[in-house]
Amino acid sequence: MNRAICVNTWRQFKSNNVRLILLTLMILLPLGGTTLMRCNSSVAVDDACLSPPFIATLFTLLWGIGVIGCERQHGTISLVLSRPVSISRYVFSKWLAVSIAASICSLQALLIEQFVSVVLSPSLMFNTEFLVNGLERVLLCFSTASVLIFFSSLVTGIKDLALIAGVLFAGQVMRSFFEPLTYNSGRLFGLSQVPSFITNFYNACADAYCVFLYPNIPVADILNGSAEFFTYLINYTCVITVSLSMAIFFLSRKEYSYAHE
Repeated sequence: MNRAICVNTWRQFKSNNVRLILLTLMILLPLGGTTLMRCNSSVAVDDACLSPPFIATLFTLLWGIGVIGCERQHGTISLVLSRPVSISRYVFSKWLAVSIAASICSLQALLIEQFVSVVLSPSLMFNTEFLVNGLERVLLCFSTASVLIFFSSLVTGIKDLALIAGVLFAGQVMRSFFEPLTYNSGRLFGLSQVPSFITNFYNACADAYCVFLYPNIPVADILNGSAEFFTYLINYTCVITVSLSMAIFFLSRKEYSYAHE
């Protein structure tokens, strides 16, 4: 890890007022939602009412969009790599910078929610849901950051946001096409029976798509006795490894080949 790259990444975020405002809103909105829920609905006082771990993905998205693309657009990546710093070290440092920052912000929002819950019900001080939620948030931040690093290495500026939106849209289109085949035995398309390889192909693609865009280890399910721990762990590790490796590959193949190790 290159400490200077990490610090510079955080400083760039700090200098962006729009992102700072969005970050503040993302921390405060869950707290406001929890307060309204307690005031306007019959939520038990001893219910923690914590936001789902998915919110960590939004924090990571806020920190990770354009993290490499903006430096490519402004040409500062060439200065960084001429120190010299290898591309692999550069990518790894960017990944850690985004992951650590997003984890801290996500946990900070969780701590605020937990504080409100404990004030209303001191018995929630040692609530296991709080610990599980926090662990899942950290895991999500590190895995999602690797995916964002990969997308940001493909384009300049914040075009990776449009790229992610395109991937999500393509996934929905494929889902709307294949689901009638798998769940209606192909009758909507004039088929008497759907070949098994089509169903298997669709299921495999759907699983890979979900794992890639939401790489998480469901700690709560594992604690409840799920036997798929190693499957979750392998998928999680593969997403991080493949995403960072592909980011290094694409950056090396473009205009920074001189920065190879």
